[in-house]
Amino acid sequence: MKKVLLILALSGFIISCSANKPMETRTDLVNIEVIQKEFVGTTWKLSKYLSDEKLKDVTETSKADLKFEEEKFYGDGSVNRYFGSYTLNNNELSMGRIGSTMMAGPEDAMQQEHAFTALLEKVTSYEIVGEELKLFSGGEVILVLIAVEEVEEIK
Repeated sequence: MKKVLLILALSGFIISCSANKPMETRTDLVNIEVIQKEFVGTTWKLSKYLSDEKLKDVTETSKADLKFEEEKFYGDGSVNRYFGSYTLNNNELSMGRIGSTMMAGPEDAMQQEHAFTALLEKVTSYEIVGEELKLFSGGEVILVLIAVEEVEEIK
């Protein structure tokens, strides 16, 4: 009988130690660090954006891209540079208000840029599959970007 009680007590102790909340918190922190590494250091080139309730390909001359740093994002909208901050929680992504330069350019590039930056502010989650970053709003894909390698300019 004493052996059974001892085994039950030890089992209870082992189970209570393995369900320790700080370990779960540490795992979450590691996962967030891994997720941020997927974003940081990658240039994401805009491929498709939501327009008239369907995904539309970017214009051939589009230079629109998106880059992430720790808690900040920035990029080229094709005509103007833009920037802002973001928060990341597992697959939830929230983009803050966007600031940008105020230059004018070709009408089609300006329309696409306006749509792109407006959609960035609506992002609620993301998914990365291979080289593709899909940004969602309320479960609907609103932006599709492709990872590209940076080419350094020769001076």
